[in-house]
Amino acid sequence: MSVVAEIFADGAALFDGVSELGLEGVVAKRLSSRYGANQRGWIKTKNPNYWRRDSEREAMRRARERRQRTLV
Repeated sequence: MSVVAEIFADGAALFDGVSELGLEGVVAKRLSSRYGANQRGWIKTKNPNYWRRDSEREAMRRARERRQRTLV
């Protein structure tokens, strides 16, 4: 079974609505794009006021530091 997400023509209004609801953000791709293994044809725009944002950024910083230590 194939599931297709809703299509929104006004991305700015969608993002405003998502932000007002306190949701994490929006993931978008071109309508003509296809999903494929190991291909990232989408973008993610995060709500700057999302309640977990600071902890996510801290986790990304720690992961980046670990990767850098293993490269040395």
